[in-house]
Amino acid sequence: MWRRTLLAVATVALAAAVGLGIGVLVAGPSLRATTFGAGGAIIGVWVCIGTAFVVTSGGPRSAARAVVPVPAVVLAAAPADASPADVWRWSVAVTTEADRRRTIGYETYVERPFMQEQADRARERYAAVYRAYVKTARELGLPLREPEIPLDVTD
Repeated sequence: MWRRTLLAVATVALAAAVGLGIGVLVAGPSLRATTFGAGGAIIGVWVCIGTAFVVTSGGPRSAARAVVPVPAVVLAAAPADASPADVWRWSVAVTTEADRRRTIGYETYVERPFMQEQADRARERYAAVYRAYVKTARELGLPLREPEIPLDVTD
């Protein structure tokens, strides 16, 4: 961290010195040259800062990973020797079903005929999420919640 900071300060100082030097060379040794050189130094510093912003404004170097909270029911029901992959899978199934449960009624409400296709797709997505939840609940021995909307979920 300090090495980058020191490098940035040195780069800004170098840009200012180059700007001042070019200003003095162009205008000659006088008060006007000093003013012109100071302007060159300021321009050099801003060019350096702008370049730094452009270089560092890219996205994160590593892809952000989704953070999935582990629900208390999963922690309580999971076997002690469960693998992290299984705990993650169970957590995703339980939290996804809970999240979808909040909005599925709105997504499947059909007010006009053209909304039917969208509602059918939402129902299919919820059915897949609910099937994953049922599988998880059976693996962990959790009591099953009824689906939020009527589904034809067969195993």
